[in-house]
Amino acid sequence: MSDTAMKARIMKALRYLAKGDVGLLYCNPLHSFVAPFVVESGADPNRVVTDVWPEPWVMPFRIRPLSDGSKRISKDLAREKWSLLKRLAWKGSISATLNFTGTTVFVPTEISGSEWAEIVGDLS
Repeated sequence: MSDTAMKARIMKALRYLAKGDVGLLYCNPLHSFVAPFVVESGADPNRVVTDVWPEPWVMPFRIRPLSDGSKRISKDLAREKWSLLKRLAWKGSISATLNFTGTTVFVPTEISGSEWAEIVGDLS
């Protein structure tokens, strides 16, 4: 990742990610949503962790998972079921639609309380 792209990612994380926000873990190899979570801390732009993912991870933040990860929803089933994904404009992939590509990570997707409840209900 270029320095410019990393600086932009840091600015987005500092601007948009806050304690109390909600998010979803998505497993690329399985093409499935795994767990909803609540953000427990802001992203730390000065820290790199090496004990979570196969590669080093920058800007870690703490989360509180709302499920144990045993339930999964495929991206295709989620597109059929979840009102959030029916409402959002499709951008060619689930990653682009929900802003978790390299350039859009930390850009929020607006979600209503009922949309969130639907997701949490399906994954917990």
